[in-house]
Amino acid sequence: MKSIKQHPAAHKVLTRLSAHVDRVKALKEVKLKEVPEALKAELAALKKRATGTVELPPSSRDFPLPPVIDDVYDALENFLRAVVRLLLGGKRGKLTIVKGFKPGRYLGRWYEVASIKKSYEKGLGDTTAVYSRGKGGTIKARNAGYTKKGVGKQVAIEGAVNWPAANTKDKEGRLTVTFSFLKGLVRVTAPYVIIDLGGGGPLSCFRYTHAVVCNGPARTACFILSRRKKLPDRQLRRIFRKLHAMGFNTRKITLTPQLYGMKH
Repeated sequence: MKSIKQHPAAHKVLTRLSAHVDRVKALKEVKLKEVPEALKAELAALKKRATGTVELPPSSRDFPLPPVIDDVYDALENFLRAVVRLLLGGKRGKLTIVKGFKPGRYLGRWYEVASIKKSYEKGLGDTTAVYSRGKGGTIKARNAGYTKKGVGKQVAIEGAVNWPAANTKDKEGRLTVTFSFLKGLVRVTAPYVIIDLGGGGPLSCFRYTHAVVCNGPARTACFILSRRKKLPDRQLRRIFRKLHAMGFNTRKITLTPQLYGMKH
């Protein structure tokens, strides 16, 4: 019977395994205090990723501004931008609304891929919007998000949806959502327009695959929605270029984490 050294291929594999075992033993003997700080942070991040834990970014733990102050801040910033454009002779891109919109194809669950986040929205993950039919032919909307990983607190708000241009000639992509607070004593109506839409098809049973929704000429709210939790990078870059051409401040549009919750 031949020895292991007489088989070059087997001997080579054993030599590599032996060297690998020696390196593993050497790593086990390294003390934690001798590891550089950068390597410590990297190891901690890898450990969190392996265990499925997610930590919110520091900015999301900041004390949020009241919604009214947040809206005033956005309005002031837009006013200053308009003044600068006027002085420099610049023009804001035209806001184009999709036509031939069919509300039936818009129903169902949408995942928020990216958006312009208000202070009270920072830190939310797994954000979704569900449009469904209610009693009497009404359309309901339910927006929800999680503050932490799946076991965290869910924040949700429900409202009634209306399609004001559904029966017009152009059938523009316009919708208004009415939210009720304090058991219906206070109602807030938010008008939105759809400026980009994908999917559909020749049959009404085909749903739209992605949508970009904003609050009109104010351009202080923008949502990139998809039927899946992610959009291809190429498609996302195309949407960002289109939003920039329409006059949006794309630096304010940030991606929405879709990995907090694993049980919903």
